[in-house]
Amino acid sequence: MQKSFNMYAKPMVNTFIIQSLMFNADRIIAAVFVGGSTLIATNLVLPFLIIAGGIAQMIASGFGAFIGLQQQTDKVGKYISFYLVVTIIFYFFLTILFLIFNEQIITLLGASVNNDIFIKTQIYFIFVVFTQLPIFIYSIFSTLMLNVGFPKIAARIKTIPLILNLLLSIFFVIFLDMGVVGLGLSTLVASIVASIVAIYYFIHEDHELKLVKPEVDVSGYLKVLYNGSSEFISMSSDAIVIIIINIALIHFTDLNTLTAYAYVSTLTALIFMPYLGVMYGMQPLFSKLYSEKKYQHVRELLIFNIKKSIPYAIVIYIIMLIILFFVAISGINSEIIRIVIPMFILTGLGYILSFVSYEIPGFFTSIGNPKNSLLISAFRNLLLLPTLLISFIYLFGGIGVGISYLISEVVMIIFVGTYVYKMDLSKIKSLYK
Repeated sequence: MQKSFNMYAKPMVNTFIIQSLMFNADRIIAAVFVGGSTLIATNLVLPFLIIAGGIAQMIASGFGAFIGLQQQTDKVGKYISFYLVVTIIFYFFLTILFLIFNEQIITLLGASVNNDIFIKTQIYFIFVVFTQLPIFIYSIFSTLMLNVGFPKIAARIKTIPLILNLLLSIFFVIFLDMGVVGLGLSTLVASIVASIVAIYYFIHEDHELKLVKPEVDVSGYLKVLYNGSSEFISMSSDAIVIIIINIALIHFTDLNTLTAYAYVSTLTALIFMPYLGVMYGMQPLFSKLYSEKKYQHVRELLIFNIKKSIPYAIVIYIIMLIILFFVAISGINSEIIRIVIPMFILTGLGYILSFVSYEIPGFFTSIGNPKNSLLISAFRNLLLLPTLLISFIYLFGGIGVGISYLISEVVMIIFVGTYVYKMDLSKIKSLYK
């Protein structure tokens, strides 16, 4: 198990951590070098980024499970080619739609706090909209490379271009003083480079999966989407939670608390990445073992993965606490820091306990059982967390965010963890079984 973990999971854990750093590069740069309304603007657009990423992850996860559970049949290449063509066309229409309704969308995200925040949010949002198709392309090809036996290349595809985003953000914002325009431009350029790198690796590496003349398979495509839909629901509901937090803070607190949450959101973004990395990396192995009916091995591997991933989250939490200390003494508004510290401590602890919320839905997706994934994600993000957040932010202000996350993860461990531990894998229905 350790060998499989080192081969599949470790590269993806490292990649997801780096990816989160680069994904949040704009907010990190805004937090350290800009602050204020620019930081708030990037945080308000974050839910849109997560939802858009959820669409890409839904399709990528569906593709991955399809390839793994189908055992590389002759028609896989034809079907995958069809799925890609349909999805790219869909993304073109989606981009146009987002651009037409950009003002309505950012208003929904909470950008109408004041005119300065609204304008900066709108500028950043438009740049981000244009990044969605390139992000989809490199996400898909990274998944394809992972499933044809190249986990290190899959990790490289996600890492190299994302480093570029951070470097460009530093160059545009610090050296050229381009502000929010520089943040948006760096994200766009990095995503385009990412897609080119991904396609290059897929074409030039030696593997069995080839993109050929598409064969129409509408029902298969819908099945892929359905199987990966838990990833979309999970990420989209995460985005909804952030929107709820932002709106609740706007209504029940003040601008300092909203700014404090932007800092906390940036600092905690890395903590749960090991859980996502482990499940993404181990997906091909779970799919393969489950298709071979090695149920006991699957169970043992799931438990092993959870145990191995928790220390990563703890280490990241400690590192973020140290960074928070330096942020606190760097001259940032003392009132904001007084709100940030307890909010971060509690929210971070909640994320350490979120292994059930992030790893279990991904596990069910990998074995072709989206129903359980959807139920778990929907319960946490659409019912449990929103109820707690609105109640506790109203009662306790900013610290209510941390209290809500901590309580929700304890509930998830008790109920979902117990269910998974006792379940009979041989009786779990799979789309491809």
